[in-house]
Amino acid sequence: MKKIILNLVAFFALTVGAYAQQTLDTYSTYDVDQDTRVTVQDVTKVVDRAVKVDANDKQMVDAEQLNAVLEAIDEKLQKLETLEKTLSALTSRLGVPSLDKNPHEPVDLGLSVKWASCNLGAAAPEDFGVYLAWGEIQEKTKYYWGLYLWCEGSSDTQTKYCIDSSRGTVDYRYTLLPEDDAACIRWGGEWRMPTWTEMQELMEQCTWTKTTVNDVFGYQVTGSNGNSIFLPAAGYKNEEGLIGYEEEGRYWTSSVYEEDSYGAYYMYFTDEEVDWEYTRPYGFSIRPVCP
Repeated sequence: MKKIILNLVAFFALTVGAYAQQTLDTYSTYDVDQDTRVTVQDVTKVVDRAVKVDANDKQMVDAEQLNAVLEAIDEKLQKLETLEKTLSALTSRLGVPSLDKNPHEPVDLGLSVKWASCNLGAAAPEDFGVYLAWGEIQEKTKYYWGLYLWCEGSSDTQTKYCIDSSRGTVDYRYTLLPEDDAACIRWGGEWRMPTWTEMQELMEQCTWTKTTVNDVFGYQVTGSNGNSIFLPAAGYKNEEGLIGYEEEGRYWTSSVYEEDSYGAYYMYFTDEEVDWEYTRPYGFSIRPVCP
């Protein structure tokens, strides 16, 4: 029992990583070594104290003390998420140098714009590339409303790109500004994220064919002029990590859903359908466009 508990707590403590080494006066109760830091070793010692041995040498757990330790660790993780959200806000406001290499020529599909031959952050058409929340330019480890940049913790506390007062502070912005457009920031030039109208063109005026490229499932999208691009089934990211890769694809547009600023338009596909939906905080793929 003791070994299982130690492994469990050590796992959570290690998840905190370097942050667990910082000074945390709030957790002085758990600073066993009195060195102004709460470390994995401190947590282990607290768990040792929480495990009692009776006359029959059976280990009994002091649930109250153990729960207190786990709550302290959980609070640290929440602080980490707050720091991550702050970093995302700073990089968005200050701008991020364009580090993505973009050797790919735009592909003319006979539509109103040209489409990139690969996803944002990818080196080849079948590569998944980066996963970003709508209107954010910085990757994260988790994606959900609590960490979303343009709200204060929920879908009803939006701070930007809000068209409904029940969703937050209204600004009536329906399209991403260049400073919040990941394709514009990362690739520069005339590259940007597609609007909903442009995504509709891709969906309705091209032929979609299921295929694989280097064993990666996706769709070959062919224009009326015979040119084509490949969209890989990169899946998406939420609070649990990467979901549905090689089974589905989700691709952002730059447009807010006009009827409810809860979300922005995105195109999705599976092996059975190609359709659209709307949301905001989750990590989806981006296929840039240019004139």
